[in-house]
Amino acid sequence: MEIPLHHLPKDGRRFVEHWARIGVTEESGLRGLREVEADVVATGDAERLRLVGEAKGIAELICSRCLKEFEQPAAATLHFVYALTEEVLEEDLDVERLAEGRALDPQPEILGTLLSELPFKTVCSEECRGLCPTCGADLNAGPCQCPPKTDSPFDVLRNLKTDGGAR
Repeated sequence: MEIPLHHLPKDGRRFVEHWARIGVTEESGLRGLREVEADVVATGDAERLRLVGEAKGIAELICSRCLKEFEQPAAATLHFVYALTEEVLEEDLDVERLAEGRALDPQPEILGTLLSELPFKTVCSEECRGLCPTCGADLNAGPCQCPPKTDSPFDVLRNLKTDGGAR
């Protein structure tokens, strides 16, 4: 998406961009985004360029409990302000960055905003039981064959005998 920095109409100009697949290189369980569409209206003056709109797509995720891949819709409201001069960049705290040259590509901010709307901990469903910590079996498919864990510090209380009298 390329948005011209100058000579925008007073009522703004609409820009729509579609990205089929965007790979992500991070360790958080996010594999990528697909079918991302950004729809923004750009307005500007001599000092600032403003983008307002929305983005949506499909996030390709890995469940943090069972490690299965799954997809989840993602959507975000977009509102960005770019400085066209160094003075505005230094003074205005709402400015994303300095826009230089003849055009601006807002893809990094759009994707960042879309990703920030995803949950921090990705799970395929709230009912996901995850993997057995001992054998690694998928507990969603049924119980594993591991013997019950018996190294609880409270196991000693099972053998505690009372003398039958109350004190």
